Amino acid sequence: CEPAVLDWKWAGWPGYLYLTPTEEKALVYTSLIHGATGLIHFTWDSCTVRYSATGHTVAGIASNIAASYPNCPAGSKVLNSDELSQAQAIWNSLDAQTNGINKQIQELTPILLSKTLTTPYSVLVDQAPISSAPIRTILKAYNGSYYLLAVNIDNAAINASFQFPFNLQGPIERMFEGSQVTLAGPNINDSFSPFAVHVYKFPTGPDADLDSFT
Repeated sequence: CEPAVLDWKWAGWPGYLYLTPTEEKALVYTSLIHGATGLIHFTWDSCTVRYSATGHTVAGIASNIAASYPNCPAGSKVLNSDELSQAQAIWNSLDAQTNGINKQIQELTPILLSKTLTTPYSVLVDQAPISSAPIRTILKAYNGSYYLLAVNIDNAAINASFQFPFNLQGPIERMFEGSQVTLAGPNINDSFSPFAVHVYKFPTGPDADLDSFT
């Protein structure tokens, strides 16, 4: 059985709120970096989750989510305007039709399913982080390009440096962001806002197989 991440989150359960789109994206990419090959993003909203005999009424997300549904039992959860806005924001952030996370995953699928490189490289940060390893990464090679997926799992801004044992070939593209990173020899230096995700794409250059590097 392949590993999967199950994001069983509901709005309304004691102590739980809707994730922000930024948090949802960080959760998804961190899971992919750590080997997940299946994703269940969020609970589907329906009367089934809106009602509970124990009183723990909750809600999920849906494309046509409403504050309440006429066919739900009495006592079912009713979303306030803030919760409706949050639920819609998560849906929009995932929607493959609106350049959401699902569309990015579709584009990255052959890359994610390609071999993970064991090339030695270092990830350094310039301040004391909250987590012991705040920047999670995975390095892939596909169709003449390298892909470095990186996620900041801390709720803090972090400057990171990815240091390779060879000079990189430019340009260094930030996929899905419409921007590039300045190349500094063997290093990629970049800033990460809280829970930020960067996907770097750069040419393989003269090295045929970085896995053979010693």
